[in-house]
Amino acid sequence: MLAIEIDERFRPYLERLPANVEVVYGNAYKLLNNQTFRKNTPSVDKTVSCIPYSQAQNMLHNYTNGSWYRGDLVWLAPASLAEKVNHEAILGAYFQAEVKEIIPNAAFYPSPHTTSAIIYFHRLPDPAGTGNLQIYLRRWLYNHEHLKVKNAVREGVVRAAKDLKGKFVSKNQARQLMESLNIPPAELEKLTNNIRPEYYFSIPEKLKGWLDKL
Repeated sequence: MLAIEIDERFRPYLERLPANVEVVYGNAYKLLNNQTFRKNTPSVDKTVSCIPYSQAQNMLHNYTNGSWYRGDLVWLAPASLAEKVNHEAILGAYFQAEVKEIIPNAAFYPSPHTTSAIIYFHRLPDPAGTGNLQIYLRRWLYNHEHLKVKNAVREGVVRAAKDLKGKFVSKNQARQLMESLNIPPAELEKLTNNIRPEYYFSIPEKLKGWLDKL
């Protein structure tokens, strides 16, 4: 078990923890983004944390694709984060957020303006195993944000056919299918990280019928 604590004033108390708990003192956000730290630290399958509220949504992106960490999350965070994640194009393709308990503002000093909650983030299974095209393509687009939309969608179609149905689709076939989606040319020329969020939902939805027929 690994514990990361930024405030060394808690050291006298944390030294009383069981021997199977390793305590590392430092900034968890920086440590978990440090390749050397992850390389030299055994991977974990669940994390429990109190997250800096202003960074909570951004920090969740760190847990999407990393090979070091693939488990569920339990966070003390803004209660509104759960709904945001469940309706967000990218994070919602990796997690289903569930509010376990609302924490009253009076439990903190000074009392915050933001409502807090204990949130359980259930990691969604690999869509290659479940056959979920919606999740598969949303993850694909997210992981290929450096490509133009036309290239990301074309290659995503080829890979989705192979991974979800075990079928071969040529790049030319994928290109023709992509053209049938009626995506404006200006949008196709954008890098994927610049497209409107609704395309993360509409593109897979339009392709669902095609995949079902393969």
